[in-house]
Amino acid sequence: MSFNSDGLSHYKKEDIMVTIKQVSALSGVSKSTVSRVIAHNGAVSKKSRKKVDAAILELGYRPNSFARSLKSNKSNIVGIVVVNMGSAFYAEVLGGIQKAFDGSDKHLMVSSGYGDKETEFETISSLIDRQCDGLLLFLESDFSRDEIHKLCNRDIPIVLMGRDGIPYGYNSVQVDNKTGGTVAIMSLIEAGRRKIVHLAGPQNLADARDRLDSFWQAIEQSDINKSHCCVIVGPYTEAFGYQSTKALLAEGVDFDAICAGDDEIAAGVYMALREAGKKIPEDIAVIGYDDNFHARHMYPPLTSVCQPIETLGLQAGKMLVTMMQGEQSANINMVLGATLVERESI
Repeated sequence: MSFNSDGLSHYKKEDIMVTIKQVSALSGVSKSTVSRVIAHNGAVSKKSRKKVDAAILELGYRPNSFARSLKSNKSNIVGIVVVNMGSAFYAEVLGGIQKAFDGSDKHLMVSSGYGDKETEFETISSLIDRQCDGLLLFLESDFSRDEIHKLCNRDIPIVLMGRDGIPYGYNSVQVDNKTGGTVAIMSLIEAGRRKIVHLAGPQNLADARDRLDSFWQAIEQSDINKSHCCVIVGPYTEAFGYQSTKALLAEGVDFDAICAGDDEIAAGVYMALREAGKKIPEDIAVIGYDDNFHARHMYPPLTSVCQPIETLGLQAGKMLVTMMQGEQSANINMVLGATLVERESI
């Protein structure tokens, strides 16, 4: 608000709370028509819609989302929990989810759980308290069925990502990590490698367990002497790959290949081998998992198992949309395939 020379106040356009009534008056259509245009609900002619859009633009009208949510009993907010939104992997997942909601009136509220059960629990509780219309959850912790049902006791659509949701009573989208793990180890075996180290991810995670199970199954079904292979378990980090490989070399372990639990681990393996003067793949073959954006830029370019990460987010988002519209049945677990991207590291 400001004052002119005669001391009388006047308002700038942005100081005034524009109402539907004013939009109706300027556009020359009824208030109910304006409401239908704003809510994207009901039939409105192109001519009337154009008039309303022009009036909204001129007046700077903004819908009162809080009032609308009270009236419709919907917040138009979708809550999302991922492990760490700052990582390349989860950034791709979120990119897929964003595509699923493009053009909708839903707003995405994203939080990181960081793989900590208490943090994940509190984050989900916070999103539910905000009356989210639906939840997309990518959790690392092993919640029991009772725990997750107690947490999500409100009638709210939920899609789990990265795990089978059927045991929890929820729909889900996941990647076939067992087949992906088999593809990874078989590519090394077929390349003639016989002394293989698997730098596995943390075993509290279902995907890491699936890949480790696949590793031993493939070894047992091959002509490889199991005693010539070993497993080291650690976090999905470059530091774990680097330190583990340095330790293997320092201890004089005889190996000709490393199957890394993910591409971050593989990047650390590369660093340690390069420092030791080892050539990839002539001396040591390396394969990664995820096919992150940097895999093709490593030297030599990293062979990796590609997870359709963006597709996972896209399909989970689409599944939640149909659930929120009441068009999706329960107990659906969509499983996406993993494929080998061959480059030059094996």
